[in-house]
Amino acid sequence: MLVFTILFSVLPAVLAMTQVEADKWCQDQRGAGFKAELDAAGNPVKCVTSSASCFGNEYKDPVDNQTKCCPVFPVNSAYSFDAVSKTGACCPSDTKWSYDTVSKTGGCCATIGHSWKVDPASGKGSCCTDDKIFNGSQCVVPKGPDPLPGPCPSHCGTSGGPKVAFCHGKVACPTETDLGIEFGKCYVLSFPDGKQLGRQLNRAYEKNGRYQDIPFKVCSSKFDCKVTGPVKFADDFSLQDQLGIPEDATGAKGWINNYAGGNHKIYTADKATAATFRGRPGCIGDGCSICINTDPKGLAIACPDTVPGLTSIGNPNYCQRLIFEQVACLD
Repeated sequence: MLVFTILFSVLPAVLAMTQVEADKWCQDQRGAGFKAELDAAGNPVKCVTSSASCFGNEYKDPVDNQTKCCPVFPVNSAYSFDAVSKTGACCPSDTKWSYDTVSKTGGCCATIGHSWKVDPASGKGSCCTDDKIFNGSQCVVPKGPDPLPGPCPSHCGTSGGPKVAFCHGKVACPTETDLGIEFGKCYVLSFPDGKQLGRQLNRAYEKNGRYQDIPFKVCSSKFDCKVTGPVKFADDFSLQDQLGIPEDATGAKGWINNYAGGNHKIYTADKATAATFRGRPGCIGDGCSICINTDPKGLAIACPDTVPGLTSIGNPNYCQRLIFEQVACLD
């Protein structure tokens, strides 16, 4: 603890100071970040740095230039500041302060592709991905103009079309020793309500995403797709996106990445940033499913959204139940 060594008692007038006046005297003499320490009788006796009382991450407020503290318990946080609005807050790790200039409110949102959105009708706000708005209860895609009439049916394209029976095989069912899926085989992944894990234009994997019927090849945790055989309960595995991104004329394959802390998992061509998974057997009514997480982290829905994405979280007990339906691989 840094202490101002000149005693207040050498200045008789100082003894009549209030706490606020004594703090100001210390700050005038020693600079911002100092405050007065009082004795048992309530008299100021010395100046100390504010860091002596900061149980957390200390920062200097850019607005008032005062030294302040962000707590580390129960959640480790650090100060995040928006230079445009000149507002900020202590935000948990993997988040940043996001400010809505219209409602003049803000919140701590995931660092990648998220911002604070406010519903004008209710005044409620939430963190949503940048391509969505908040309707007071969940994040939704803004309604666009009605499509022009044309010869194509409503299911034209890669999403929303009927499934062709011969293109889809059996649903993987866990056994007593393995998850029912195999290394080197490909599967379309669906949520318990039947909607697929698809991919959006921004490359984020989301429920009922625009690009569907994606064959995910089950590869080893070392991203070796030549390995074969059943995936045991203790095996880690990776998921190779065999469809690739639409603008890539080479048709290169990629992976589900390792984004965490509310950031939606997206397509990546870089194995170094790809996620590995582990599964637990499960059932949905009379059907089979596998609950997967990103061992050693959990896996959960990222946002309150009509088309939610997936993100890794700290608690390994969380997993996302998915149906693995075997399909033909593209290689």
